[in-house]
Amino acid sequence: MKCSRVRCGIRWCVSLRLLLVSLLIVAPQFSRVQAAVLYAYPCTLAWDPSPDPSVAGYKVYYGPNDGSPQNWVDATNKTTVTLNNLLVGTDYSVSVVVYDTNFNESGLSDPLDFTATALAPLSIVPAPDGTVQVQSQAAANTLCNIEFSDSLNPSNWQFLEQTNAQADGSLLFVDSAGMSAPSRFYRSYIPSAISTIPPFLIYAAPYTLNWLPSANTDVIGYTVTYSLLGSDSTTSQDVGLATSLTLNDLLALTNYYFQVTAYDATGAVIDTVLQLVDTPPALTPLQLTALADGTMQLQCRAAPGTLIWVECASALNPAQWLTLGSATSDGNGNFIYTDPPQNLPPTRYYRVVIGSSQAPAPFAAAPYFLSWPQSSVPTVVGYVLYYIPSNQSVPLTRLDMGNANSATIFGLTSGKTYDFLVTGYDINGFEMTTDYSLSDNPQ
Repeated sequence: MKCSRVRCGIRWCVSLRLLLVSLLIVAPQFSRVQAAVLYAYPCTLAWDPSPDPSVAGYKVYYGPNDGSPQNWVDATNKTTVTLNNLLVGTDYSVSVVVYDTNFNESGLSDPLDFTATALAPLSIVPAPDGTVQVQSQAAANTLCNIEFSDSLNPSNWQFLEQTNAQADGSLLFVDSAGMSAPSRFYRSYIPSAISTIPPFLIYAAPYTLNWLPSANTDVIGYTVTYSLLGSDSTTSQDVGLATSLTLNDLLALTNYYFQVTAYDATGAVIDTVLQLVDTPPALTPLQLTALADGTMQLQCRAAPGTLIWVECASALNPAQWLTLGSATSDGNGNFIYTDPPQNLPPTRYYRVVIGSSQAPAPFAAAPYFLSWPQSSVPTVVGYVLYYIPSNQSVPLTRLDMGNANSATIFGLTSGKTYDFLVTGYDINGFEMTTDYSLSDNPQ
């Protein structure tokens, strides 16, 4: 059967239902930076079946609509599929193809574009027993909080309940006094994803998988499959008879599962040559090369187009690192920086930092004292202090303060404005309130 006989008669029969999520991934740069990355779940897609009798199944292609490599999911003969590994706030494009019994694929259907969001809208249902049920949807087992007030724009929201989403993503909060109140307004949020802390992504350096050829003489190619550890959604690439593959779209410091299988002329899997769990780094180890002209050349790898700052010191653990300059990794992820000979003291230590477009200043402020009031929420047992230079996404610093309501911060840059945020957490460590925020300019 020729591929041209397969037609992609896909018509989207429902709008996207984004039943979305929160998964906190900590992505530090040299353990000094922590980033929150929100994953969306589940995005359910549906389409009309194709009338072509030669159609054996459907495959869904999806990915960011910025031209990034496409992922795909085989929906077999079903006309619905759920995507589980989308990033909140990212614009996606989805298309469907049909295939016949020989796995010949049609062209792509018209794309469906959408933006992943964080939580499904609240549904408020009065119950016969006088309570109010507040329903929503999020990721399975995602911890969510709900608050209420008697007006639409109160000065303070009151904490009502904290619960985990069920295995199907459903959330249910019960307000026992809801019907007795003259008016009631509700809001929900994911405590591990405070909206005032700007999330950002750190992509890994180009990551290369290598494997030994299969001993099976019937092998005609290999398939590489990978996914976030614990995720049901996978990405697959057919690499032919190659025994290595470099991946450029992985998140740094995130656990991935990799598998390489071998297939024969019928397409059947006949061997598994690699199974691996690994955590791709944001930066490869720094390599130093003393050149003949007396300069010192620094090299490492990062995601293509990553801005990297080079810092130096005359001691291994200095009180202050000095900024030498910056450069951007090339299209292959290679980063090279040269320190000229007139700069070189008898001893010099280097480090590289993924940063923003603004150079870090070399002057430290005096120790900065910060205090905040005790939380009014009775379940709060401790506090977390976040701070970050204003109008920047890095570096974000997180400090667990225990039950203390003050902190002295060292190493801030004099003359730079910082945003500070304090959250309260309960006995399980879940951050559930925002208790204090401030912008200030340490001197």
